[in-house]
Amino acid sequence: MTQPTYNEHKFINQVVDLLREEGIEPEVVSYADISLGASKMLRGMGVRTVLDMTDTIDRTWPSKQEETESPW
Repeated sequence: MTQPTYNEHKFINQVVDLLREEGIEPEVVSYADISLGASKMLRGMGVRTVLDMTDTIDRTWPSKQEETESPW
């Protein structure tokens, strides 16, 4: 039997949404801990985590060119 997989980032976002629905405003203190915890939780339930490569790009940070307003 093939082990089921689940997108780690989707799982983390769903947990954040669930906490907000419960009136808790989660704060990212250590993304490494969040990622490790999500992975361990899913593995403990027999689910292997996967990452969608388009999710790994953080588009919220400006590029160095945007930061410095440099043409290079």
